[in-house]
Amino acid sequence: MNLSFIIAVLLGFLFSAFFSGVETGGYTLNRIRLRRRTLEKKPAAQILSNVLRKPLLFIFSVLIGNNIAVYFLSKTVTDHYLQNGLHTQQMLWGFFPWNAEMAATLTLTFPLFIFAELAPKNYFRKKANHLMYRFAWLLQLLVWATSPLTVPLQKLFRLLVRNTPGGDVNHELHRLSAEGLKDYFSDSAREGVLSPDQSRMLDNVVSMHSVPLRMLMTPLRKTPSLTPDATVADFKQIAQQRQTDTVLIIDKHHVIGSVSIFHIINRRLNDSQPLTPCIEEVLQLQSHRNLKSAFYRLRRHPRHSAVVIDARNHPIGYISLDAIARYIAGKESL
Repeated sequence: MNLSFIIAVLLGFLFSAFFSGVETGGYTLNRIRLRRRTLEKKPAAQILSNVLRKPLLFIFSVLIGNNIAVYFLSKTVTDHYLQNGLHTQQMLWGFFPWNAEMAATLTLTFPLFIFAELAPKNYFRKKANHLMYRFAWLLQLLVWATSPLTVPLQKLFRLLVRNTPGGDVNHELHRLSAEGLKDYFSDSAREGVLSPDQSRMLDNVVSMHSVPLRMLMTPLRKTPSLTPDATVADFKQIAQQRQTDTVLIIDKHHVIGSVSIFHIINRRLNDSQPLTPCIEEVLQLQSHRNLKSAFYRLRRHPRHSAVVIDARNHPIGYISLDAIARYIAGKESL
């Protein structure tokens, strides 16, 4: 085993690990920090921003580079086996093909997976906000060098996905999980990009998908309510006592609707008249929903409020868009 073979194998692993790492780094890089450094006109940030502005070209360039590195490594190891006498096609144990190509494949499979895929991807995932800036110039050179191949590939890819649902690839490539977004925001808060209040609000927004609706609802016993036979006088009394402009109408274990002070004023009803003409339908949300789901439903509903019901469709609480807004702003605790 000569020195040139060892150097060639090490270079193959090094380049393959680099391309695998920067692929992951391109996804996990903190865009808020990148934008800040770009506005500060830092050269590495400006170059990196230009490279990532066209994510398809970046990804195609990285994949092409990785394929070339793996091919070079495979060829080097295959030639090494050929030079050491493994020339002819043989059958191992009478059924397993054994030759230089097969030997190289088996030799490289696990080392490539560990040292050129798993380890560098994990390392770049943790250190993306440091490493990606260091390699910005090299990444720009890579994108330029592979552009004769990547530009036609980009046009072909867009043509294929043009009429496909979710075909906005530039957007999809940078979608992050909730944990990824939390990492973004925590890094930006530490660097002073976001104020503590802004960081707390963003954390609350990101965590909405994991917060059950029942954690923020007002229990039914604390929600102003009346029976269907109530009068306008009853409404005025409870509205004054509870300082509210909306009251739920509940018949035993079922929500009939809600009555608002505005409906009573518009209809010019006197105190002895029933509330029935003023009852309007109320939105009902299952208690197992999370705050994110409830937020979108409440935002589309005209009253921006809803009754929370359990598995038996019995009312157990009340939620409003205002309560979720206070939670996001940090003024409503769970």
